[in-house]
Amino acid sequence: MTPLAVLPDELLRVPLMLWAPGRVPAGKRIRTPTSLTDLLPTVLDLVGLPPAEGIDGENQAPRIRGTAPEDPARALFAEVHPGDRNPDHMVAAHTLAEKWIFTDVEPPKAVAYDLVGDRGEHAPLDDPARLDRGRGYLARYEAIGQDEGGAVHAPVGRVMEERLKALGYVQ
Repeated sequence: MTPLAVLPDELLRVPLMLWAPGRVPAGKRIRTPTSLTDLLPTVLDLVGLPPAEGIDGENQAPRIRGTAPEDPARALFAEVHPGDRNPDHMVAAHTLAEKWIFTDVEPPKAVAYDLVGDRGEHAPLDDPARLDRGRGYLARYEAIGQDEGGAVHAPVGRVMEERLKALGYVQ
């Protein structure tokens, strides 16, 4: 396994299935990449409740109903911090058709994959235009993490920290 192979699609692409008779059409499939952060705004909409303020995620209910267009270029992100199995900090961005993995070690590394032609991610691409497109996604991701109207960082208590350590999430 190459150092940049710790974020394979079999870990990142997990089907999200909803069952809600009368609210979600049976057999409906949306192709837009969807994150777990989309679940709350989507479910709130599907059950007729107002959107929650200050949460991340994109409401997918209009796509489920067929009233909004698909967005195959929507990028989702995953991040891995240095640890026992991975010495580098990495960020992956992926759309329906492409994936990029970036490290911030010196010198920074970047790889791109064509997820349509290379589902197994066996042939990294070094096409400059493709890598620049991925760097654009990365820049947007990094801008979100600036805490200006973004994520809430709550302190973790001692008991929770010990549980996270036992699971290998914290060193």
